[in-house]
Amino acid sequence: MSAVVADVHKWSSRCLLVRPTTYMNESGNAIAPALRWFKVPPEQLIVVHDDIDLARGRLRVKFGGGNAGHHGLDSISKSIGTNDFYRIRIGVGRPDSTDKSEAEFVVGSLPASAAKELSASERRAAEAVVSLIERGLEATMNEYN
Repeated sequence: MSAVVADVHKWSSRCLLVRPTTYMNESGNAIAPALRWFKVPPEQLIVVHDDIDLARGRLRVKFGGGNAGHHGLDSISKSIGTNDFYRIRIGVGRPDSTDKSEAEFVVGSLPASAAKELSASERRAAEAVVSLIERGLEATMNEYN
């Protein structure tokens, strides 16, 4: 399996944290085998990912939908055969200048202030994961969107 897996038993049911060790564009090569191995249906999958179309620091929670050109989501959708899974999108914003491509911007280093802001967003995204598990989609969307 091309992933690091943690088995968490904090909630009433089992929760697996899967971090692909593949390139982002090949995330499906890690996620699909993990879902099969642990017998987790795709509709229970929660993917936390960056979103260049959201302002830096913003979160959006949803279930299903398109992949908006996000190659990691494309890979996951193709590998598991559906778009029907939860997504927690962390806004990273767009580059301020045309000096960098979108890809260079997303994987490049950040100024300290932006890194601090995104670190706080990552903590909120982790809280949103717990909220999805404990309270469901509607309550989580109402709190985090």
